[in-house]
Amino acid sequence: DECKEKITANLQRDIDWREMNEEDRERMVGPPHLTAMRDALAEVGNPRKTLKMIYETMGSLIEQLEEMLGMIGSGDEMRIEGGEGLKGESDDDQALSGVKLYKGETLLELTERWRFIYKRLYDPDEDRFDLSRIPDVHDNVRFDVLHNPHLGLTSTLEKLYSL
Repeated sequence: DECKEKITANLQRDIDWREMNEEDRERMVGPPHLTAMRDALAEVGNPRKTLKMIYETMGSLIEQLEEMLGMIGSGDEMRIEGGEGLKGESDDDQALSGVKLYKGETLLELTERWRFIYKRLYDPDEDRFDLSRIPDVHDNVRFDVLHNPHLGLTSTLEKLYSL
């Protein structure tokens, strides 16, 4: 637990690995033979800056998804219980959530999936990133690139993947 806390605290810092001296690097991650962590930080550079870029890119992705949802619905819809999409004011209205995606997921559900991760990735009150959400970002990027390329989000998803 102590090691995990140290890593979490250090990756929240606004420092650039490439500009650190060896003494500071050792304080941050330990001796030089811990090459995996050192190699990762050398590639990332400034972990906090990279986390912010991930967060901002996710915000952009969510805006794109919300724009798509806005083109599909009029704004008068309500969520159907059970997550089957959107419905209008009349019970006879068909679902308005748009094209079914991979395995029947709707655009609304895809948007909510990304919103869920986005809201939990960063706590503005604590000014702290939840590093345990980074694998979720990675998994969801891969999923949507593979299974939902027709949405036109590939460049944003590729940017997230490269970060």
